[in-house]
Amino acid sequence: MVRISKNKITKGEPMKRFLINLAIIGLVIVSPSLVNAQTGFYLGLLGGYSAQKPSLSNFEFEFDRDPSFVYGARLGLKFMMLAVEGIFFQASHSLTTDDPAFIFWANRQVDTNFLGVQLKYFLPLLMLQPYFSLGYGYFGADVEAIGQDRQGSWNAGVGVELHLGKKFALLGEGRYFFSQLEIDNEEMKFGQFVLSGGFNFYF
Repeated sequence: MVRISKNKITKGEPMKRFLINLAIIGLVIVSPSLVNAQTGFYLGLLGGYSAQKPSLSNFEFEFDRDPSFVYGARLGLKFMMLAVEGIFFQASHSLTTDDPAFIFWANRQVDTNFLGVQLKYFLPLLMLQPYFSLGYGYFGADVEAIGQDRQGSWNAGVGVELHLGKKFALLGEGRYFFSQLEIDNEEMKFGQFVLSGGFNFYF
C-alpha cells in the first residue's frame, strides 16, 4: 500500500510568497537605476518663482503676499540615493499693505538671500528620481532704508530629478524656508516658498 503524504500549507505561506515576489520585483526595478544613476560632484543653476509673506510678530500683523523671481546656484556631491549640496539663491520682494498703521513699512524693497547646505534623499526609480530634502543655512533680508539681519534657519522641500544621460539632469523643486529675523528691533518672520527649476552638470 502506497501512502501519499499531503503537504500542509500554513496560513502565512501565501503572504510570505507574495512578499518575496514583491521584493524580487522591487530589486529588478531599483537595481538598474542604482547602477546607472549619476554619482560624483555636480554644479547646477536654478531659477523660478518666490512667494513671500512677511509678518511683524510683536504686532501680529501680516503683509500681503508678494511674488517675485528667484535665481541661484548649487554645488554638490551625489552618491547612490543621497546627495549633499551647498546652495545660494537671491530674490527681491516688496512689503505691500493698505493698513495705514504700517504705512512706514509699505512699498519698501526687501532683498532676501540664502546660503546653506541641503541633504537630499532620492527614491531610486529609473530615469525620474523624486527626492525629499532638509536644509539649514543663513537666511538674510535687507529692508530698504530700515535695516537688515541674517540668521540661521531651516528649510524643507520635495523635488524630482530627470536624468538625461550620464552628465546632465533637469530638476524641479518646491521648498519652504522657516526664517525669523530682527529688523529695526522688530521681530520679523519671512515665510518664503520657492518653486524652482534648473539643471545639474555632473563631473
